[in-house]
Amino acid sequence: MRLLLFVLIVFIGLFLFMSNLRPNYNVIISSPLADIPSNNIDPSKIKGDLLKTYEDENYYSLNGIDVSEHQGEIDFSTLKDQGIEFVYLRLGYRSYGDGSLHLDACFEENYQKAKEAGLMIGVYFFSQAINEKEAIDEAYFVKDNLKGKSIDLHVVYDLEDISYDTSRMSDTSKEVRVNNAMSFAAKIKDLGYEPMIYTNLHWTYEYYDLSYILNYPIWYAQYNAYPENYFPIKIWQYSESGVLEGIDTKVDLNMMLVEK
Repeated sequence: MRLLLFVLIVFIGLFLFMSNLRPNYNVIISSPLADIPSNNIDPSKIKGDLLKTYEDENYYSLNGIDVSEHQGEIDFSTLKDQGIEFVYLRLGYRSYGDGSLHLDACFEENYQKAKEAGLMIGVYFFSQAINEKEAIDEAYFVKDNLKGKSIDLHVVYDLEDISYDTSRMSDTSKEVRVNNAMSFAAKIKDLGYEPMIYTNLHWTYEYYDLSYILNYPIWYAQYNAYPENYFPIKIWQYSESGVLEGIDTKVDLNMMLVEK
């Protein structure tokens, strides 16, 4: 009897231990907004050429870039000397073919160098999730690889087209894509980070439901003289072909709005 009781206690303890190791897939996805807020940028207030700035009665702006292993070795101190104040690092990605998860080859090095240079740091994850479980797995992948690191800015859900090949998520519906983005963002928030959604004008209406994604800050890409969005944004990615000292390739340029 004692042996049986001992085995039962060990079994229960092991079960509870293993349960704690498994990701918690229960997330509370935000309800849709009843009213869509209006655009928060006045085009007449945008100044500058290479590095754009913005200021009105509500906001001022910061200059930043986003980088991945495709930029190679980066001199973040030189970038800071040119006026770059923040950087979003690609932490990792899901393969658009077999769906495997990967850490960006330069993430660790970029994080250390950007930290040493005194830049504000955020991260993004390139998603190819085809269901809610995969989106939440991506959130846990981010958490695992941020262990022991501090970031100043958001964790961004980045879903994009694969224009040069067939993507595993090309045939997913708008409902699935919205649910994946909201599941990732909700889990990232549960894990103690600030989520953000990366999008552009086309993806906003073709991939997503605006009433859902506006529950989170928006990183908006449009390579134009001013953003033509009809909704509020946190970051405007205004160029994909910036040329700066300290990077041997062209780089995305971004303007972040900060509330006064």
